[in-house]
Amino acid sequence: MICPLFVCKCLVLEYRYFLFCNAILGLDIINERTTPQTGKSFYTHKRLRSAYFSLKRNTPWLFTYQEPENKGMPNSSNKLEGLFSHLKSCLRNHNGINEDSKTKLIDGFFEAFCAKK
Repeated sequence: MICPLFVCKCLVLEYRYFLFCNAILGLDIINERTTPQTGKSFYTHKRLRSAYFSLKRNTPWLFTYQEPENKGMPNSSNKLEGLFSHLKSCLRNHNGINEDSKTKLIDGFFEAFCAKK
């Protein structure tokens, strides 16, 4: 039987290798700069550069849900997003209330959610 930790580590290493290879192949694109008539240069593909460095910086946490010690952790945030959308609709239904009442509503909402578990 294959150890789940081994599979997780292989996926992370494969992902890092893929990211590294694409960085080397696309290094010219990521570092490409444009100089308009004003003379001040900027990165041509700022969003691509930002996405690459975000992936590179957050790589250690991308596969956290696959580690054995985090077995019950969901692999997406869909449940959390659904909870917040329900909270937003509750707040929208009561949009005329003051700050204190809003705070009480939010506290009660999360207390009720925690009580269900």
